[in-house]
Amino acid sequence: WTNKTYKYYKSDNFNGPFSEIASIQNSYYLDKNVQNGKKYCYKVISTGSYGFQTDTIINHSQISCEIPKDNEKPCTPTLSVTNNCDYSEPQDQIINHLSWANPNKECENTDDVIGYKIFFTENSDSLFHLLFEINDPDKTDTFHIANEFAGCYYIIAIDQSGNESEQSPIICAENCPLYQLPNTFTPNNDGENDIFRPILKRHITSIKMKVFNQWGIKVFETENPDINWDGTISNGKKLEQGTYYYICEPYSYGESLPLLKGFIEIIY
Repeated sequence: WTNKTYKYYKSDNFNGPFSEIASIQNSYYLDKNVQNGKKYCYKVISTGSYGFQTDTIINHSQISCEIPKDNEKPCTPTLSVTNNCDYSEPQDQIINHLSWANPNKECENTDDVIGYKIFFTENSDSLFHLLFEINDPDKTDTFHIANEFAGCYYIIAIDQSGNESEQSPIICAENCPLYQLPNTFTPNNDGENDIFRPILKRHITSIKMKVFNQWGIKVFETENPDINWDGTISNGKKLEQGTYYYICEPYSYGESLPLLKGFIEIIY
């Protein structure tokens, strides 16, 4: 007995009616047009003959019903994070741009992703919490304003059956610490440039700064990252006009940053 063709039929009821879904020469067929948890019934009608006969013989299979359950995890998206570290802006605000690819378009065995969950923590040693839940598979980027820590992220994909992908590799973004000091100020009480303070300050939580005169005598010291120096020494006396030397160690949330050295010109 040799089968030549197979016709596959499908119904959502054991008693029918059945509709033809495929006519092929293979003795197996994969039906992808199903819903998770819904009952489907199938039957097959094959046509063939014995080798010594020319008449076509039709054979009907029994009816078999199953309820599909999708428990296969979708493909894991690949997450990337970029931010505005290159922007010289004084405010303590970092905007992280998160982007990823749609697994339905990138992975061979995934076609039913319906959304994503993005998780965040301030650093990789802390617990992650849900930051965003996105219910559109074609939305593949978002922005996050990190006011204190740039932080770490990972993403998972969710399919229509509720299966979640493996989490993506954790991506940590820099918090872009930035600290720039001026080289002159004019503490003459005219309301303009009277106070020595940073030109740019971002994610600087403390400093260790010392200012010396031309003989190497310390005339000012502070740990305040805003500095706010009015050009006086500890007894309130104003320093003379001239050039002073400083060293400054900035810190960002306990992390030491490169040492700053330079000159300050006091002009009246």
